[in-house]
Amino acid sequence: MPLGPPRFREVVTKLGDKSVKPGSLAGKVNTYTNGKITSTVNLNWTGSQTSIRYQRCWDITNVPERGARGLKTFRSGGNLTILDCTVPGNDRAPVVGSNFGSGVSWDNRREYVGFFGQPILSDDPSQSQYATGGGSVLLNHPLIPTITSSMENAAWNIRPKIEKASLANAIYELKDVPDMLRQTSKFFSDAWNDLSGNFGGIRQLPGRASEDFLAFQFGWKPFVSDIASICDAVIFSEQYINDIIAANNTWVKRSRSLEVEDTTTKIGSFLGYGLSPSALDIFQLCKLDSSGAAGRRELWQDVHRRVWAVGEFKFYRPEFTPLDPGFLGQIKYVNRLITLYGLRINPTHLWAAIPWSWLIDWFTNTGDLIRRIDEQYNDGMVSKYLYIMQQKLVTVRSIHSIFFWSGTKNLTFERTISSKQRRFADSPYGFVLGGSLSATQFSILGALGLSRNVHFTRS
Repeated sequence: MPLGPPRFREVVTKLGDKSVKPGSLAGKVNTYTNGKITSTVNLNWTGSQTSIRYQRCWDITNVPERGARGLKTFRSGGNLTILDCTVPGNDRAPVVGSNFGSGVSWDNRREYVGFFGQPILSDDPSQSQYATGGGSVLLNHPLIPTITSSMENAAWNIRPKIEKASLANAIYELKDVPDMLRQTSKFFSDAWNDLSGNFGGIRQLPGRASEDFLAFQFGWKPFVSDIASICDAVIFSEQYINDIIAANNTWVKRSRSLEVEDTTTKIGSFLGYGLSPSALDIFQLCKLDSSGAAGRRELWQDVHRRVWAVGEFKFYRPEFTPLDPGFLGQIKYVNRLITLYGLRINPTHLWAAIPWSWLIDWFTNTGDLIRRIDEQYNDGMVSKYLYIMQQKLVTVRSIHSIFFWSGTKNLTFERTISSKQRRFADSPYGFVLGGSLSATQFSILGALGLSRNVHFTRS
């Protein structure tokens, strides 16, 4: 798929009521005597903030190719980022509020009839970013979340898995079982002594807790997981082998949700209702709280984020090819079982057997990279396309409470920041490879029929 140069487009739209501007009428405070209006005070808008919407798009154009039947139609695209940011600067909402303090009756009251609006924006630490839509530069954009390398690795991990267990590593890890049993038995022995009233080991509790945690996290947990995977592979071996045979040297579509975030956070609570108009005539209609404020305001942030990946993959293992003359022979059958159970001695298993490799993988993705290279060279694993998508919606809600004597009025104003991203893999071998493909990698692509029109982008 040939790609043209990157491009940037934007639409900036002013929103809100045009009547909400400095000096224009916001509402009136009417004074009633014996049920009739005897005086009126006009209250005007203050401030010059405006409601605005930023719609920005960063993408790569598709360059059409002329084929035998005219122009080709592209059904896929390159990197894409869309931002939609709306800031309600001069929004307004209707309000009616009266004072009913001591000695005030319905026929003898003061009442505000009109609008409140222009919510204060400075409470939010990110106000300047929202007010400008974060700018037109995509790199390190403050309102667009980054697609990290861990997400890219997770996207590649949606590929079909040939090994259903890791028997080679499970056998190697058997040497640690005696020590694990001794430590676990000591844990239960100490726990029994504590229940019996012997608290002599309490002073060592923090150290023991960390040791037992590590023993479980990096000892029993992966070991039991390996055993469970082996049992699963044995029970469903026939089905798994048939699935691999059907998928071998065939394009397989995969998609998976990688991350989901749904949070609500309170940014802060502040004195004052934070709206216009704000005048003595309004305060006289309100029941002030203990701090002398005529209202309060709160700021909340809702975040909805989803990351998912879509791709189409192909691999090739000769022992899973029915057209092979020796497919029904015992040697090929044994090779299929070796592959299925993870008995092949390859870089992935050697890495897992290296002491403290688990600690490196805890902080880095070294193990994933070794596994990726292993599958590329040993299994011919490639992708026709691989996309990772991220969608995020941030809603900042300011809730304003005005303490009228006739009852508290609550008004809510929202600003939203919506971003959508699509990243495509740099090559048939996944993301962020950099450089050029090696001769071996090109030979694999040729063997799988992918040598023509291979798209590769230097990272």
